Amino acid sequence: MTGSAHACLGALVGSFFRAKPRAFVAGAASHALGDMFPHREAPLWADALLTPIVLTWISRKFGVNSSEMAGALGGLSPDIEHLPAALGVREEYGSLFPTHNHLLPHGRSDEYLSQILIGAGALLALAMRSRQR
Repeated sequence: MTGSAHACLGALVGSFFRAKPRAFVAGAASHALGDMFPHREAPLWADALLTPIVLTWISRKFGVNSSEMAGALGGLSPDIEHLPAALGVREEYGSLFPTHNHLLPHGRSDEYLSQILIGAGALLALAMRSRQR
């Protein structure tokens, strides 16, 4: 799933917590949930383009030190283990995160629609939640 979708979902989940460490952990847990939906892995260039845009929006809307930002960073954090291989620094090695090493199911398919809907839905819910505060 794209980093931007994981960040959106993590920000939404993080918004339910006042304590930023809890928001971060909840965001990381949301990563597993996002990985379980059937999706096609996005190309690296898409992640490199979309994820900073989403993080910038979250930081401007809620603040860099917000629970939403902590949740977004938590949502992204499990994919750090793929970064060395994606950058060509070294080959992919055994993954640690449960949906990456198949302790939990990782939903694979040939479509991008589910992650687009999850990311957009999470952003919409986050925007609606912020209006209610």
